[in-house]
Amino acid sequence: MGGLNLFYFEHRFRERPVPQLPLNSDEMTTPAHRLQDALESMFQQYNDAIQALNLFHYLEQMAQNYRDKIDRADIDDFDLQRDLNASCAEIYSWKTIAAKQYAINVFEVQDIMRQIRVNLIHEAPELKSSVDLKQLRDAQKFYDSKFPKIKKLRNPAAHPGLDAFEQSSFRMKMSGLDNKNETLFYGIDGEMSTIEINKNSINTLFTVIQMFFLGFKGAALFWPAQN
Repeated sequence: MGGLNLFYFEHRFRERPVPQLPLNSDEMTTPAHRLQDALESMFQQYNDAIQALNLFHYLEQMAQNYRDKIDRADIDDFDLQRDLNASCAEIYSWKTIAAKQYAINVFEVQDIMRQIRVNLIHEAPELKSSVDLKQLRDAQKFYDSKFPKIKKLRNPAAHPGLDAFEQSSFRMKMSGLDNKNETLFYGIDGEMSTIEINKNSINTLFTVIQMFFLGFKGAALFWPAQN
């Protein structure tokens, strides 16, 4: 397995891009602290998405190695062919897990944005007056335009047991990986939801986060260098 690259994608930050809000109390339960924690969590979901993305592509390299071995193996060596194909199938299962985790992380960024916009920002009026609420809405709209059906992917990824239970209904469902297009898909009753597991997708997610964080520039005690 030599020569495999674990780092399909790396984002080298000049500075941590999370805006630092003024926290005027040592208490960790104030609205301002909860808002800061949410911004930190949003950035952590992005970092976790990178880890899932890198694992997905590392596993694809492993799978390609096994496919190459299958091509080179004696077609009449049934035991070797069986073992190699079994290894490919196992790697595919792990790739699916990594892809689902990526979809969950991408969804969580949206969920945290919603929590901030709907609840947390209104609980901190001393900060709200300095926050660009339109910028927050624009970031949410951009996210929605790029990941329009992410919730329909996230739910079966996060709750496979519930999805399996619902299979007992007469609804037509299908899910899996499109390896050629690096895409996780989930379909129900002919309606397909997809997400790409690649650099374009993760870069789009970071653009969303940058846009959202920019809304806090006027309220930030410290504004990090742009990456």
